[in-house]
Amino acid sequence: MIRGVLDYTGVWATPKLINRKPILNEIRKAVRDRGAPYVFYITGQGGMGKTFLLREVLRRLREGPWSEPEVLAAQDVVDLYHPPVHVVEGLCRAIRAVLRPGLGYFADFQQERERLARVRRDLDLRDIGWQEERMLRAFQEDFRSLEDDYRVVLAFDTAEVLLYEPDPVQQSLALAPQGIEARGWLLERFLPSLRNTVVLIAGRPGPPRLREDLRAALGERLIERTLGPLEEPDSLDYFQTVAQVAREQGSEVVAARLEAIPEETRRVIHLYTEGRPILLALTIDYLAVADRLLPEVQTPLEEARAMSPDQLRQVRERLEREIVRAIQETGRPADEAVRALAWTRRGMNARLLARLLETTEEEAKHLLESLRPLSFVKIRPADNRVFLQDEMYALLERHVLSRLPEARARWVYDTILQFYDEEIEEARRELQRLQADPGAPLDRLERTRVRLQNALAERVHYALRRDPEQGFEAYYRAAEETVLSYHRALDMQLRVELLEFLEQAPEEARKVIADRAAWDLGVRWVKRSIVLARYDEAVQIAARLRAEAADLMERLGPVAEAELSVWEGWARTYAGQGLDLAERRLRTA
Repeated sequence: MIRGVLDYTGVWATPKLINRKPILNEIRKAVRDRGAPYVFYITGQGGMGKTFLLREVLRRLREGPWSEPEVLAAQDVVDLYHPPVHVVEGLCRAIRAVLRPGLGYFADFQQERERLARVRRDLDLRDIGWQEERMLRAFQEDFRSLEDDYRVVLAFDTAEVLLYEPDPVQQSLALAPQGIEARGWLLERFLPSLRNTVVLIAGRPGPPRLREDLRAALGERLIERTLGPLEEPDSLDYFQTVAQVAREQGSEVVAARLEAIPEETRRVIHLYTEGRPILLALTIDYLAVADRLLPEVQTPLEEARAMSPDQLRQVRERLEREIVRAIQETGRPADEAVRALAWTRRGMNARLLARLLETTEEEAKHLLESLRPLSFVKIRPADNRVFLQDEMYALLERHVLSRLPEARARWVYDTILQFYDEEIEEARRELQRLQADPGAPLDRLERTRVRLQNALAERVHYALRRDPEQGFEAYYRAAEETVLSYHRALDMQLRVELLEFLEQAPEEARKVIADRAAWDLGVRWVKRSIVLARYDEAVQIAARLRAEAADLMERLGPVAEAELSVWEGWARTYAGQGLDLAERRLRTA
């Protein structure tokens, strides 16, 4: 293990799950019930250890005490947070990738994927939808063959993204709620069709509609469980567990420091951290590194218990700030990488980290490798990108990024955007070269297409945060490109990026683009319907948008009305209805 990780203590991924025995026993019992499908829906707030639980179950089934030859457990969790799996094809690929011993079972799926790549290369729009359906049927048939030979166990994380709340115009027009594109296939086709598989789905408490849809689709096969904070005895046990791990790793000094912390102080720490595993781990890490107790945790237990909720909140914020400050100032080699990761919610690779830290790519690789064992770090198997745990992003956002000078934030985002500009240019050149070569491998062609798609969407993510106005222009250009190329996957990814920004960004940043974004989200439904040859639907949406969003259209001026008129005119022309009105719309546009 690279030196630097050994300096972290509480955040080591400890081999022992604290206070999770009941749910572990329940999952193991389900796995042993051969021939019966189960879906566990496990919810909990951020930092409760959901991802750790999923990975520990898979580890025990693959190589631990639960391992059996007839059980095929996924190599890793499929994280639904990542945009590439928001598309049905991408989700199928991700499931196939984590079932490595079963890759040979997906030959028909791979064959249909290659056919789909040919259809896309030829831009045969009429056949794309038909071939996509053939590919999905092949995947499910291949999966059934896998179930004939194995008890399969899959795990999905960040389930709350399966159903985003409707965008404002979508809500106003009473359009159906839309989640990620893969949602309908996963909930309505894949999960209900399982015969010999146990699925673990974890996420924060999401929109009520998601829970309702899971219940409707799965009935008694759905098992709902909540992962809550640790109880006080469990937090005390956590201290001892981390000390034990430190001793096993050869850090006797750290183990002794932790064991020397009085039990009353440990109880105070439990109270302040609310038993949240991630915050408890970071506090323990601080105590070991700083070799001193924070003034807050030296408060007598009875005095701490007598505090009001507001007083506890203030103490918790001071504790968080001090922990994050320690991460900034300890000088551990991996600290710089953790700080850089806080900016990149779409993941970090060595090339990007090297630019942000102004170091060599080789050094950046070593730094990222050093982060792998930490419990607040996630690795995406498909491309080895490094992410932070959600709660860690939130802590660093609150106590570090929001306090930095504007000039620093601009430099970071400019560096990230320059990186993506180069990535997009490389992907475009490679895609053009492959498309011009009749003998180019179709799988490579598709990988390059996905690489370009992800880079375009991720660039929009960062552009919106660098400058909302310019970011919206980048979004709009990319979104229009999807219309011309019938690129539904990129369309959905871009929509997610815009909605996420409108939901999460500070109010002053949202205001800059609020009207234009709301209008685009509405007109975009008209464009989608036309691209999918649903011309009557496009006409209906355009008419309702003109009536329901009249005030918005007036605020935006003639450009907005012209855009709607063009698309409504085309829709009416293709639908063969109201041709006189269609002609008027097109003339006035």
